[in-house]
Amino acid sequence: MNITEHIGRHPQSIRYYFLLLGSTFRTMLSMGMLVAGTGLMGLAIAVFLDGFGLVDVGLGLTIGEVLGAFIVIGVSAAFAFGVATEGRYGTAILMTRYPSLEVVVGRIVGGLLVVWLLGWVSGHVETIVADQSLPFRVGHEVIRATASSGFLAVLLGVPLVWAARQGLQRAGFDAEVELPGLYVIWAVFALIAFSMPVA
Repeated sequence: MNITEHIGRHPQSIRYYFLLLGSTFRTMLSMGMLVAGTGLMGLAIAVFLDGFGLVDVGLGLTIGEVLGAFIVIGVSAAFAFGVATEGRYGTAILMTRYPSLEVVVGRIVGGLLVVWLLGWVSGHVETIVADQSLPFRVGHEVIRATASSGFLAVLLGVPLVWAARQGLQRAGFDAEVELPGLYVIWAVFALIAFSMPVA
C-alpha cells in the first residue's frame, strides 16, 4: 500500500500527517537531548576531575559538593542520552514512506516544538538552581543554550543537511548525513549561545 494515496481524500490523511509529525518530533527531540546530554556529560566529567585535583577548573568545591554535583548532573546527562537513544526508535523505516520535503517540513515543525519544550524546562530549572553551586548553574546554562540556539539550528540546519544529502545522492553517494550533520550544527550553535555563569 502506498501511504501517499491517502493524502487529502481519505480519513487516514489525518493519521498520515499525525504519524509524520510524531516521528519527526521524536527525531528532533533526540537531536536536542543529544546536544544537551553531551554538554551535561562534559560538565559532570569536568566537575569530577576538578574535585579530585586532576584538572583545575577553579570550582573550589568540597568533596561532598563535587560528588553531589557529579551524580545529579551525570544522571541528568544519562537521562538525556536515554531519551536521545530511544526517542527515534523505529522512525527511520517510517520516514522512508514519506517524500523527503514532507520530512523536512515535519522536522522543522517538530524541532520548533522541541525548542519550546527545552525552553520551558530551562525556565523551571532556573528557579531550582538559582541559589545552588556553580556546576548546577552551568548545567542550567547548557539547557538554556541548547534551547535558545535550537531555533536557528532547526530553521537553518534542517534544510541545509537535506540539501547536502540531495547533493550527495546526485553524486552517487547515499550516506546518512542529515542527522549527524544536524547534531553538529546544533552543537556548534549551542556552544556559541553558551554563556558562563558568574561564580
